[in-house]
Amino acid sequence: MTLSLHSLPGSPYAWRVHLALEHKGVPHEIKTVDMGGGELRSDAYVAMNPRSKVPAVRDGDFTLYESAAILEYLEDRYPDTRKLYPRDPELRARVRRLICEIDNYWFPATMKLAQNLYFKSDEANWSEVEITEGTEGLLKELAFFESQVDHGSLAGELGAADLALYPMLAHLARYELRRPGLGLTDAIGTGLRKLMDNVEAQPYFDNTFPKHWR
Repeated sequence: MTLSLHSLPGSPYAWRVHLALEHKGVPHEIKTVDMGGGELRSDAYVAMNPRSKVPAVRDGDFTLYESAAILEYLEDRYPDTRKLYPRDPELRARVRRLICEIDNYWFPATMKLAQNLYFKSDEANWSEVEITEGTEGLLKELAFFESQVDHGSLAGELGAADLALYPMLAHLARYELRRPGLGLTDAIGTGLRKLMDNVEAQPYFDNTFPKHWR
């Protein structure tokens, strides 16, 4: 049975899992969740993910949610495919640490922008305080992760940390479509741009890119 990824186009957490599946060459199908139709709250979906969020995966009779856990599951479940994590225990720990930092520090900043620029259609309802806080937080994270990247990757070979960070970086340009002049894309350093180029050069990348972004 083919693994299914339950996703929303553009969700950075679902996107990282889609990138990982393609990176490893694991056969899969994408099931787009009908958010407007209430599918996230449906009994069937809540049985897979009681948090009512994306992503969730179903692999045979096994279901799993939380993208960081899914990445590690894919590595363990499909060990003979292209690696997401280095073999060296110290480098593996570094990858796990970086993903924790993306989720615990980068994402809270990005959500302050998303909650306004994405989820509030009327600009009059935007919180300038939150937009400023989110922008300042992301500028700090961009500087931090620039210090962590080397030769287009965060931990040697392209892997889980890079695929987790890339969707977050890709959203910066989307924010600036809604609010020009944030200065976020200009703040992407040469190391992080190499990381983005590295991911975008992968033959599977176009399969994962949100269609509504084109």
